[in-house]
Parts: sequence; structure tokens; C-alpha cells
Amino acid sequence: MAVSNLLLQILDDGHITDSKGRKIDFRNTIIIMTSNLGADVLVLDAAGEEGTVSLRVQREVLDVVRRHFAPEFVNRIDETVSEFVVFNRLSRKALHDIVNVRLREVEQRITDRRITLDVDEDAKQWLSDQGYDPAYGARPLNRLIQKKLLNPLARLLIDGGVRAGEAAHVRTVKMPDGTTDLVVLRNHEPESEEGKGKLAREKTEEME
Repeated sequence: MAVSNLLLQILDDGHITDSKGRKIDFRNTIIIMTSNLGADVLVLDAAGEEGTVSLRVQREVLDVVRRHFAPEFVNRIDETVSEFVVFNRLSRKALHDIVNVRLREVEQRITDRRITLDVDEDAKQWLSDQGYDPAYGARPLNRLIQKKLLNPLARLLIDGGVRAGEAAHVRTVKMPDGTTDLVVLRNHEPESEEGKGKLAREKTEEME
């Protein structure tokens, strides 16, 4: 609650003073406060259209917020702004757009090697599906891209599986257990003996 107490002082006085006695003026400052309070309520909302939040759930989320914060803090916000805002959830289209943005960022990181990314629609859809969590939105997407795309691509760059000036092809594959996984396809056999041994182990694991 220390942060809310600090914000309450800002809302009341328009300034705060740090431990060295310096005064920080907030008179010309816009403060945007966000929270994931009520995320569990949003997960259960099935009444609204894709991405939208029903009025009933909006009221339930605001009830959670008002129960969490001290009354004086909530009342001070109510006096300052017209209302609390409950953001819509990510729609499928928005999530797909985020995937495209993240993939462009990855491609920018490998431009110094003149490597391009070739990611088909099935792979993008897989990232959209697996990188989304109803409670946390697209937050898991970055970890997923790191694990399923960046780490495998780094290994391929090290052992010569993908070389400078080439395209790294990202596709989905059907696993023996019926699930679908994401892979970065190898363009060349490993250049080192260690890499060849690793490739043999990976193929053995796929067959098991």
C-alpha cells in the first residue's frame, strides 16, 4: 500500500518531497495508473464480444479495485477523474498484430548477419495461440519467442545450420503425440562434430 499512499500525497498536495528534502512538482504531470486487479474476473467473462468486456464484469472489476485500495485513495481518484476505465481484452486480431511486431523486432536483431525471417501464417497463428493467456494477455509471448525461436536460431547460427545471407524458415510441425510445435528449420548439416552429435540426439528424441 506504500505506492498508493505516495500517490495519495501527490493527488492531495500536487507534489512530494524525497529523502533529501527535494521537492518534486506534479502540477503539470499526467499520471496513468494501471493495475491487473480483477484479472481473474475478466478470465471468466464470456458474455462480451471478442475483446470487449461486458458491463456486468466491468462492475465486478471495479468492486475488486474498491475493495483493494483504501477508501480515501479511491475517493480521491473519483474526485480527480470522471471514472475508472476497464480496458478491453486483447482481440485475436490485436494479438496477431503483436506477433507481427515482435517478429519484426527479431528480424532487426539479426540484420547484421543479413538473415531474414520466413514465418508462415500457421507459425504466426501458433505463436498467437500459445503466447496468449486470458489473465496476462500477451505477456507470455516474449518468453515463447525466446524459447521457440531465438534460442533455436542461435544454436543454428553457431553450428552453421543457418548462414549469413540466408532466410531462417519458421514452421509448425506435428509431433508424435499429436500436438503441434514450432521449429526453426535447418538449412545445412552441422559443421562441427559436436553439432552433428547434437543433431543425431535431437532426431533420436523426435523418434521416441
